[in-house]
Amino acid sequence: MSTSALHAPRRHATRRRARRRIVVRWVAVILATALSAVAGYGVAYAVDHLGETTPRGMYFALPERPVCTPEPLPRVLISGSSTMQEWASSAGDLAPMNTVNIGVGATTMRDQLLYLEPIVTKFDPDAIVMFAGANDLAVAGNGNADRVIEMVKEYVATTEKLLPDTVIYFVSINTAPSRAGNAPGIDKVNAAIAQAATTDGTLRYIETNAALLGADGKPDSTKFQSDALHLNESGYAIFGKIIEERLVADGFAESDCVFPDGTIDPDPAQVTSE
Repeated sequence: MSTSALHAPRRHATRRRARRRIVVRWVAVILATALSAVAGYGVAYAVDHLGETTPRGMYFALPERPVCTPEPLPRVLISGSSTMQEWASSAGDLAPMNTVNIGVGATTMRDQLLYLEPIVTKFDPDAIVMFAGANDLAVAGNGNADRVIEMVKEYVATTEKLLPDTVIYFVSINTAPSRAGNAPGIDKVNAAIAQAATTDGTLRYIETNAALLGADGKPDSTKFQSDALHLNESGYAIFGKIIEERLVADGFAESDCVFPDGTIDPDPAQVTSE
C-alpha cells in the first residue's frame, strides 16, 4: 500500500472536522444573536416599566435586610457639689447622651459616699461623672488631700460592688480664684486620681482644670462668676466640651442595635433600624 493511501483517510477526517467547526460557528452566531435580542428586550422592558436601565428588579429577589432595634442610650449620672448643680446646661451640652444631673451644692466627697447606696444605685447608671473634693479641702485645708484621695478610692471600690458595670469619671477639681490657696491640695488630689485612673477601667479621669487657667498658670477670672468660685457661662462651655468629648470618645453617645434573635450588630450603621 502506498504512503498516500495511508494518509487519505486522515485528509477526509480533517475535512469533516472542518465542516463541523463551520457548523458550530454558525450555531454560535445564531445563539448569540438570539441571546442579544432577548437581552435587549429585557432592558427595553426594564426601561419601560422601571423608567431606568439599572436592573433594579434584581433586588426584589434578594432576602430582606435584617432589622435591628436600637437599645436606649447608656445612662450617664452627673453627681457632685455645686459645680455640677449649677451646670444648668448639662443636658444640652451632653446631648444626645442620656444624662441625669443630681449635683448638690456644698457637698463633700464624704457626702458622695453617703449618697452612693441609697441614691445613686437607684439610677443604675452606666457612668457616673463626679466632681467632688473641693469643699473638703476648703473646709479642712490642704492637709486633707490624702483623705480625699482615700475617699475617692473607697467610692470606686463600693461602686464596683454595688454597680459592677458602672464606670466613674472623676472630673479634676478646679482651682477657683477665691480658692487659689487650695491649689497645692487640689493639685495633689488631681495628680493622685489621674495616676490611679485608667483609660478603660472603672475609674477614669477627665482633666478640665488646666483649660480654666490663664497663661500665667493662675485661675482665669473671666471663666468664673462674680463670686470668684463658680464657673460662668464661658467657663461651663469649656468644662462641658471637655467632658462631652471624652464621653463621646468612650461610646456613651451610641447604643447597640439588637436583632430579633438577640444578637448585637457590630456596625448598626450598616443595617436598617426601626
